[in-house]
Amino acid sequence: MSLIIKQGKQDISQDRTFNPIVAKNVMLQIVEIKLDENYPDTLVLDMQVLDGEFKNRYVVDRISYDPESPYSWKYRSVRKAVGVPYSPDEPPNIDIEKILLNKALRVDLSTRKGKDKEGNEREYQNVSYKPMVIQAATSPTDAEKIKAIQMRAAVEKDVASIISPSSTVAVNKMTVPFPGPESDDDEVPW
Repeated sequence: MSLIIKQGKQDISQDRTFNPIVAKNVMLQIVEIKLDENYPDTLVLDMQVLDGEFKNRYVVDRISYDPESPYSWKYRSVRKAVGVPYSPDEPPNIDIEKILLNKALRVDLSTRKGKDKEGNEREYQNVSYKPMVIQAATSPTDAEKIKAIQMRAAVEKDVASIISPSSTVAVNKMTVPFPGPESDDDEVPW
């Protein structure tokens, strides 16, 4: 069976355009972290705007964590911005998602001019991370928002681990596998 729709005449003039955000003191939440496919030792942070006129818009930033890179200062800045500053005493291998994912932070957003892969001039989003000092630098409202966001992320993670088929649950102080929907395991005690 076919699905027929009345699509009308589409406006393609805005396709593939980029409207960077220019604003100060914007609260974002890091919603996804991945490794950049084009640049080694570089993270791609997808962040969602949590307040203000740009609420629910997304900002993407690439951050080099290569200690030899002249741009590694940005990695240390984003860590400071979420309240977990880098320490030289840390082990070389860390779980960056535990440090950054679902964390709220304040930034200033601006634009910078550059050239794309084809050599064309274009505008890029520029992100300047602000150190997070909840007691001194942010209002009580910000502190409450940040705590609520981090609490919600922790609860969502806990719920996800409980309902996933491979998770375990404690029963009478004994940890047993939690059966998934496809499980018919007769050895489970319920």
